[in-house]
Amino acid sequence: MSTDAPSSATIPPAADAEQLQELLKQAQAREAQLTAALAESSQTVALQQELLDKLTHELALMKRWVFGSRRERFGEDDPRQQKLFGLSEGAPSDSADNDDDAEDEAGIED
Repeated sequence: MSTDAPSSATIPPAADAEQLQELLKQAQAREAQLTAALAESSQTVALQQELLDKLTHELALMKRWVFGSRRERFGEDDPRQQKLFGLSEGAPSDSADNDDDAEDEAGIED
C-alpha cells in the first residue's frame, strides 16, 4: 500500500507529538487571523448599513420634497387668482362645469 502521507510506523511518537503541536499552533494562529478579519468585516458592514440607512432617509425626504403633493391654494383674498381662473367676484358657478360636461359628451373640444 503506497500513500503520500507518512505512516505512523515511520515517524517516531515524539516527532508525531511535535508535529501535532506545530499544527495546533498554526491552526490557532489562523483562527486568530480569521477572527480579526471577521471583526473588521463586521465593523465595515455596520458602518455601511448606517450610511445606507442615512442615505435612504435623505432620499425619501428629497423625493417627498420634489414629488410630494403640494396643496394648491385658492385664496379668495387675492383678486389676481380670480382673474387667472376666469372667476367672477363670487364663488365658482356650477353652470360652467355643466356646460363643459355637455360639450365633452357631445365630442366638442375647445
